[in-house]
Amino acid sequence: MKLLIITTIDAHKTALLKLLKQAQISAYSSADIAGHKDSEQQINAKNWFASTGIQVDSELVFSFVAEEKIAPLFESLRDFNTSLKDLSPVHAVVVPIEQSL
Repeated sequence: MKLLIITTIDAHKTALLKLLKQAQISAYSSADIAGHKDSEQQINAKNWFASTGIQVDSELVFSFVAEEKIAPLFESLRDFNTSLKDLSPVHAVVVPIEQSL
């Protein structure tokens, strides 16, 4: 068993949940989070008064997953990220579980 942790912007939440379903991961927990990024890039004209730092509404999803479900999900996530035209890919990590109750 592995701990799967995924973050994504809210705009990709529906697609992410569809990919989880396709990977037969039906039990997960989620939380609304605020993503932050310091930006040295040129400031957007709509947000010209902002100093450094951008906050983005995001989603955190985590689940305890059987190891054999990880590779198919990651393949789907890579395909999804490749298809994106923006700079906000889905991020995912897998953490081994040493003990559980």
